[in-house]
Amino acid sequence: MPAKRSVPLEEYRRKRDFQRTPEPKPKKKASATGRLFVVQKHRAQQLHYDFRLELDGVLLSWAVPRGPSLDPSEKRLAVQTEDHPIEYGGFEGVIPEEEYGGGTVMLWDRGEWSPLGEAQSDLEKGTLKFKIEGQKLRGAWTLVRLKEKGSPTRNWLLIKERDGEAMKEDAFSIIDEEPFSVVSGRTIGEIAAARDRTWTDGGAAEVAYEAPLGWRRGLYRRIDLGASTAAGARKARVPGPLSPMRAKLVKSVPEGDGWIHEILLEGRRVWCRLSEQSVWLRSATGEDWTGKLAHIARALGRLPVASAVLDGVAGDGPIEPEGDDLPEGRHGDLRYHIFDIPFSDGCDLRSTPLVERKAILHTLLEGADNPLVYCDHVEGHGDVVLAEARRLGAPGIVSKRAVSKYAARGGADWVVVHLENRAEAQTTRRPRAAADEPEVTVAGVKLTHPRRILYPEERVTKQMLTEYYEAVAPRMLPFVRKRPLSLYRCPGGIEKECFFQKQLGEMSSKHLRGAKVDDEPYVVLHDAGGLVTLAQWNVLEIHTWGCRESDLDHPDQMVFDLDPGPSVSWELIVEGAKGLRLLLEELGLKSFVKTSGGKGLHVTVPLARRQDWDEVKDFAARVARKIVEVAPKHFTVFMSKPERRGKVFIDYFRNHRGSTCVAPYSTRARPGAFVSSPVTWQELDGLQPRFHIFQALDRLSEPEDPWQGFFELKQGISSDALSWLRG
Repeated sequence: MPAKRSVPLEEYRRKRDFQRTPEPKPKKKASATGRLFVVQKHRAQQLHYDFRLELDGVLLSWAVPRGPSLDPSEKRLAVQTEDHPIEYGGFEGVIPEEEYGGGTVMLWDRGEWSPLGEAQSDLEKGTLKFKIEGQKLRGAWTLVRLKEKGSPTRNWLLIKERDGEAMKEDAFSIIDEEPFSVVSGRTIGEIAAARDRTWTDGGAAEVAYEAPLGWRRGLYRRIDLGASTAAGARKARVPGPLSPMRAKLVKSVPEGDGWIHEILLEGRRVWCRLSEQSVWLRSATGEDWTGKLAHIARALGRLPVASAVLDGVAGDGPIEPEGDDLPEGRHGDLRYHIFDIPFSDGCDLRSTPLVERKAILHTLLEGADNPLVYCDHVEGHGDVVLAEARRLGAPGIVSKRAVSKYAARGGADWVVVHLENRAEAQTTRRPRAAADEPEVTVAGVKLTHPRRILYPEERVTKQMLTEYYEAVAPRMLPFVRKRPLSLYRCPGGIEKECFFQKQLGEMSSKHLRGAKVDDEPYVVLHDAGGLVTLAQWNVLEIHTWGCRESDLDHPDQMVFDLDPGPSVSWELIVEGAKGLRLLLEELGLKSFVKTSGGKGLHVTVPLARRQDWDEVKDFAARVARKIVEVAPKHFTVFMSKPERRGKVFIDYFRNHRGSTCVAPYSTRARPGAFVSSPVTWQELDGLQPRFHIFQALDRLSEPEDPWQGFFELKQGISSDALSWLRG
């Protein structure tokens, strides 16, 4: 790496047409601190994470294909790319597909960094040690340049150092647990669907907002909570240090209607400060937990209040003494139980009666996103609440005077009653997320790591996937049972390494069987347990041959894949499918349609196994070409990108021996947790292009099977139909 850049950002400018891309032109020389740190999640041809550090007025940049890891044993490849301007640290939006780096860009993390040495000389030597203070990534890190035959390359390794911010990848994958933007709270799919920074015919759209160091700007819509008119409220700024109100331990529950009672919460006491632009989470002793509880901070950022201080407990695990650290494990499983609001919208509410403060808090939290929870209470009847706490396995209850003020020394206004038989009470509570996961069995298959997140943005876990396949099995099995299968596995979820697998290998099970065709391995399943077993092994796509195992030379279905090129409307894809249906009907063949789980549609024709593969492929090719003859401006049978621009590619190449197509009801290994879902021809108009697994499950409750009678049809390609196509 050269010590000085004679023409700064020359390569950045050369690669971009700023009349077509919304990416920023270089303007500034440096950020306010000169130490900007940014990670941008970039879904281009391949998903990757762009890791950027500000130095000498530019953002040094590395592409990290697998994303950063908090595990020091995970050495992530980081390929150095061209320097970027400082303005790029605020960019989130969509780059046109035809442009360099075309795809969606998310501001995944942002903050500041500081070198743990002399940055420029350390970079030249090939080892840069530094500290990050981001909203997701924190602590000490190292970049190490690799060498090939003694010469330095553009390939580096990004490594987390061993410190208090490090965590095992199996226990907490930061890219899985935190897939959202730190400035807009959006998923990358939501950014792709928005138009705030997408190319338009009139030019690059204006930047909708300047990305701040926080979660809040543009995320909330303020409502009047009535804080300024509450009894005892006064205008005041939030003071610097605050102390939480403490409760006194007593042996019996206070009596009378002047008391309210809450179930004693389990976890760590957490303060929240909301301002116009940022969210801060602190422990009772002032420890910064914003990064560790980023999912909670994101939800808090959407609350409809400009400023506030909230008091609550982050928990859901076993009770532990308060301290300066959170329970070990998956912090993303914790919820924030909020029980007080001593400040709101520039008003000091500490002298406001408790019941009024809680009324304001209740209004604030109405409709709030998970994981925010309003701590409800019961007026009077403390003995009943204590009995309920015992039934729930809670450690006890907190009793508070209804008119109490908020003060660090609560005196006798807040009291705690612990249950006597604490050991008995603990047996009914669920285990802590950092402990061994509970044993889960679905369709007779024991799951390992049932809580592993496979689709981060949708929070779909392995257990959810297996339960989906158990539910969908009655309709799906006829399309996959006793057929050669090709499987697409993603052991770490869709944003990590995935691969096709044909052999049974480690998936050996009583529900699956391995076999061979022409000395090539493949997998066969027979029952719902087989589908669940595939999901247990993180198979996210199930592809089938178009024939049965008992007759590999004669297909029992013919498939047309309508795959749209760039900028093709959904309406044109639907018109293509309808055109195929009409043509096939004229040729004496009934067809069925399903969503591909991507952007297109699959038209499938059941066959009676009278023709061989060559005959079926030849017929399918002639049908596809006939559609292109009728509408050559809209459809093509060529798969090259230039030919497909603005057109629908009618892919008939899946109709030869050994080819596969994604099975009906199979999930897809793509963001959105979409399913290749059968639909009726009648519902195709006005249909949404894709269904995710929860929508697909809802459709199972409908009495009509969209593909009813598929296997009852005994139809084949007639000589008259073939002669007409040849003519």
